[in-house]
Amino acid sequence: MLAIVVPCYNEEGSVEELIRELAEIKEDGGLEFDLIFVNDGSTDSTREIIEKYMEEHGWIRHIRHDFNMGLAKSLKDGISFALENGYDYILQMDSDLTHPPSLIPEMVGEIEGDEGYGGYDMVIASRYVRGGGMKDVPVWRVYLSRVGNIFFRMLLGIETSDATSGYRLSRRQVFEKISLESDSFQIQLELTVKSEMYGFRIKEIPFILKSREKGESKFRLRILLNYIPLTLKLFRYRFVKNRF
Repeated sequence: MLAIVVPCYNEEGSVEELIRELAEIKEDGGLEFDLIFVNDGSTDSTREIIEKYMEEHGWIRHIRHDFNMGLAKSLKDGISFALENGYDYILQMDSDLTHPPSLIPEMVGEIEGDEGYGGYDMVIASRYVRGGGMKDVPVWRVYLSRVGNIFFRMLLGIETSDATSGYRLSRRQVFEKISLESDSFQIQLELTVKSEMYGFRIKEIPFILKSREKGESKFRLRILLNYIPLTLKLFRYRFVKNRF
């Protein structure tokens, strides 16, 4: 069974459309999943919208934070919920419609492999493999992301092209093995590096990241500073994986 973990903070402009698109996938493709919203202290009508659709769809779950605790805490809580409730696969995606739900069936197909076995441990929707990219995203953000990912590959000795992608699907065994310590956006890099360290099989598929049309981006330049201590720690211990 698949759990889709979606952190959200003040996403009243997009969360309803996301639910509708996921409902279409469930109805049209027969894909079984539960949608787990982690409402990170939203102060707009995000909570009311989610609870409205919970009455219509029994496959929507709602974890609520009393105040904003950040992306990493939201992901950890959503992942912990999925593990505790026995889900086999855990997909994480943004709530702002920048991650197209239409990719989910392909990601599930890649992780299951032929006849439901022999696939990958993690499937990452990647901006930096052939066919991927970014559209209508500020040039400075494109530059920082590209340069940053090249730097991470060189310094940390990883093979993944888009190590910071927040749109990915993992087997539960990945999270049972890995302990995540990051407390901000850099949790994606930590997850990628540690997954490679432990030998999990990673597949990247292309996707186009589009600039969000509704709401306000949560990205801030100061977030980049959080990558420095994590990168140094991962560099230090990249050959001592049992320290994580």
